[in-house]
Amino acid sequence: MSRINWSNLLKYSMPILCVCSVTNHLYFGLGSTTLWWFIHLLIAATMFVLWDKKYRPLPIVVWISLLAVSGIAGAFLCRDYWDWRQFIGNLICYSICLTAFAVSEPDVLRNSLHALYKNIWILFVVLFFFMTSDGIAKFLLPFSFLALFYSSLNTKYKLFVWLALGITLFWGNDSRSDIMRFTFCMIVGLICNNENMQRYLEKWYWVFFVLPFALFTLAANGTFNIFEYINDIGEKEETMQNMVLSDTRTLLYDEVISTAIDRNTILWGGTPARGYYSEWMIRNNDQSVVTGDEHFGERGTTESSVLNVFMHFGILGIIIYMLLFLIASYLAIYKSNNRFIPIVGVYVAFRFMMGWIEDPTRFDMNMFLLWAMIGMCYSPLFREMTDADFDDWLSAVIE
Repeated sequence: MSRINWSNLLKYSMPILCVCSVTNHLYFGLGSTTLWWFIHLLIAATMFVLWDKKYRPLPIVVWISLLAVSGIAGAFLCRDYWDWRQFIGNLICYSICLTAFAVSEPDVLRNSLHALYKNIWILFVVLFFFMTSDGIAKFLLPFSFLALFYSSLNTKYKLFVWLALGITLFWGNDSRSDIMRFTFCMIVGLICNNENMQRYLEKWYWVFFVLPFALFTLAANGTFNIFEYINDIGEKEETMQNMVLSDTRTLLYDEVISTAIDRNTILWGGTPARGYYSEWMIRNNDQSVVTGDEHFGERGTTESSVLNVFMHFGILGIIIYMLLFLIASYLAIYKSNNRFIPIVGVYVAFRFMMGWIEDPTRFDMNMFLLWAMIGMCYSPLFREMTDADFDDWLSAVIE
């Protein structure tokens, strides 16, 4: 199959990936696990083929190598159906990082996003009455990408961005993390397209990378737990705000870290074949825990991408993952020839911070856009664009 056909395959898979992102948030079943695994693998294979093998940014190559080595090791740990199911599912989710290779060429990302935005409202209208609040927010999240470049959008797409944000806030307000992502993009898009505000990007860059480690250290030694602090604020307010601000992360960190200590997997992780033991999930009959006898009570993934990396790849994985984001943002902010890619870079830094809170590792549109933006940060073709070049590229996306 020729290169142009693979490009078209990725292009036409974007609306499908958007629907895939909300399959767990529909009031009816849509497809099977096997079907969606096949679709995900086909998309991942497409992105691998589209990757220009001469383009090999070291941080992403090291990350892919870690996935490969850990994947081989994990295969030897699988003993039964539940092990293999957890292992294959996790590997497929991590394969979304191949996006960063495929979109190194601007035309590939332009064509893919064009197909997405051309069809997204039609699909949304069809599925709206069948989606939960979480599903609505996740389905409209692609408009957060456009919000980053708000001042350069035409009038129609400015209205679309505001409409998507309004629907998210009104009907999708159960999804705290998606509201945070969209709102941040909107704020950045409104203020940072002003050249006078661009100098603040460097400060935000360092804040987003330093703050998570500082807060984790304070929580670990018992000095200050930001999650408990916010939870205490919520308990003093109305019921709805209490739900939004409730602490759902402290116990998660405790269980993941305790499992790593018990299994002696702190440095290297337990591979994608292993999860963490969750007594709380067992008590609450959560369906995401493994029900096999061998690893009863094990949950294969968490809502935090950073915790997932630690659980599967240990401290070594955390270091590589952090450097991947750190270097991507650095190149975007300090080594770009236009004012748009630095905005993408600061958003990538923000997403690293979000990964400590809630940014689940899944093969969905949210992760596709994140890795696409990481790819934009590393890509010399994007960073060497002038402002006029990027404006032309963005216009082609939404034409």
